[in-house]
Amino acid sequence: MAKKEIKNEKEKTKQNPRKIIVRDEERAKRGQWVVFALFFLSVLFSYYFWSLQTN
Repeated sequence: MAKKEIKNEKEKTKQNPRKIIVRDEERAKRGQWVVFALFFLSVLFSYYFWSLQTN
């Protein structure tokens, strides 16, 4: 399945290389947001549990 997708991506780049670059940038931005959200949630949860222990 993955090989098929890579093949399709290569064929698309032959047609329009700029579109692929933009799509990769969008994917990278989304990945950054996911990482940031996970980090933020982990900080929130650790603070929450820490406050439970102190009280």
